[in-house]
Amino acid sequence: MRTIKTYFFIAFLLFTCNILYGQDDQIYEEVAVPAEYEGGMGKFYKWAIQELKYPKDALESRVEGKVYVKFIIDEKGQVIDDSIEVVRGLNESCNNEAIRILSACSTWTPARTHKNKKKGHNVKQRMVLPIPFKLPNN
Repeated sequence: MRTIKTYFFIAFLLFTCNILYGQDDQIYEEVAVPAEYEGGMGKFYKWAIQELKYPKDALESRVEGKVYVKFIIDEKGQVIDDSIEVVRGLNESCNNEAIRILSACSTWTPARTHKNKKKGHNVKQRMVLPIPFKLPNN
């Protein structure tokens, strides 16, 4: 009987430690401090436009617009590759290029649960961003 109580006590302690030390697998939509690309979103879009390889078929068909991509930034500021998903696309090649751009981007500042760094902790955040496809001027 004592052994069963010991196992329950150990299980309770492990469960409590997970809660206290932020073993949080929840994915947040809204947070006190949202995830941000290092240097700001302006820098992200400048980088994305430089890195974008306009698909040949989209150029020939004169496809232009935005691909909206949903993805998750983890607690370390990394894009989780298998979370990248097109929410609203243009065509298959533009959609694939938007996914490639997000997979290739560098570290983000992770989202936080509180503005005060001592009170909050880093969390996963789901984001949706448009990736613009604008035809080059002739």
